[in-house]
Amino acid sequence: MILQDDDVAPQTLCINIDGTAGTGKSFLIWAITTELCKIFHTEHGVDPVVRLAPTGIAAYGIRGWTLHFGLSIPGRKAWSDLSGSGLACWNRVKLLIIDEKSMVGRTTMGMVDRRLRQIFPESSRDVLGDIPVLLFGDFAQLPPIGDQPLFSDKPSKAQSGLSDQGRRVIEAFQQTVTLQTVFRQSGEDQEQVAFRDALLRQRTYDITPADYELFSTQFWTKISQQEKAEFSDALHLLPTKAAVREYNLHCLASLGKPVLCISAKHNCSLAKKASEEDADGLELEIMLAEGASVMITRNLWTSKG
Repeated sequence: MILQDDDVAPQTLCINIDGTAGTGKSFLIWAITTELCKIFHTEHGVDPVVRLAPTGIAAYGIRGWTLHFGLSIPGRKAWSDLSGSGLACWNRVKLLIIDEKSMVGRTTMGMVDRRLRQIFPESSRDVLGDIPVLLFGDFAQLPPIGDQPLFSDKPSKAQSGLSDQGRRVIEAFQQTVTLQTVFRQSGEDQEQVAFRDALLRQRTYDITPADYELFSTQFWTKISQQEKAEFSDALHLLPTKAAVREYNLHCLASLGKPVLCISAKHNCSLAKKASEEDADGLELEIMLAEGASVMITRNLWTSKG
């Protein structure tokens, strides 16, 4: 694009999209992705939209990557610039979508900004490397761990530089779209309305005794065995890794099949002591059994699909 002296360059698209649970955020993310794939004539599996989320489960829900994996943001490792294939995968990106913004802290957003400026050096002076970004989520949902929420204006004591940088990023989002219609609980009968209203009160910590009574009818200890069986293949959300391991072991034992315990082979003592994070998600030990459910968290053989 050629600009005349009196022309003004258009501002980068930075839109904040709010919506409570069930208002169609994930549906909208995929609708936008689908349309952009049509517009840019996606070939060889190249997606013009990068979809990122702060956790693996959230990323899985939008068929995307985690923020740390997609942008090669280090955890406890030293920061290093991307090169080669790490940069090449961004060549055809037309839009970045970040979901579950409530769990993205200011420091993490500062790292996102820092990485995108490095990926797009011609726009290194611009917020988020001048790439169009849609920020989805609901700030009334889960907050970030060990970090300040994006909307916080309090001074940060830890990594203040990145935290301030993340604050400046959220200030660049001057446009907001609010999704108001709840589709997930869309019924108008008395029970559906009560459930929908209770969920909205729960997100603002205004739950009432009547809400508790309503939710308690669905406690695991109160539902029938037939209802429990309907959740046998459901994804369970648990608060700690220890609880996840305990539940997975319970599921393996309930299969009544021999369990194969596979330990990682290490090439040095340092590798043996490395954490899952240091090993890019590889576990020190995995257990498998015939009929066990397996979640694939990363495709290492992309050429095969």
